[in-house]
Amino acid sequence: MDENLTIDNLLKKNSGYQWIKPECSVTEISEILGQIGIHALLVGDEKKLLGIITHIDVVKVCRAKEFGKQKAKDIMSSPVITVDTSNSIEELKKTFEETEFIIIPVVSKSREVIGVVSVLDFFKRIK
Repeated sequence: MDENLTIDNLLKKNSGYQWIKPECSVTEISEILGQIGIHALLVGDEKKLLGIITHIDVVKVCRAKEFGKQKAKDIMSSPVITVDTSNSIEELKKTFEETEFIIIPVVSKSREVIGVVSVLDFFKRIK
């Protein structure tokens, strides 16, 4: 692994993610994911991260009878596991290996989201 590699080097700032409100419908969520070509949405606002939804969450809920009535707040993963730029690459690697997460938000010291790291980008860089 590259000794100079840091979370900050992997960080996608202002891209690779989008915010949605907790009241956003599953139908809207699936449309957003399809239109912008990303695999996860952050639930909340730019100041407060409430949850995260991936395309896998949407596929799971599509099987439910109440599909059209569910909202982001009903299907989001919460609390969200995050890292900050002071975490080591080894800690990030362990988080990806121990969870099924495809995106991990990166937060500032004040807990505001400053970007995301995707599992694909991570494992491409550490080869």
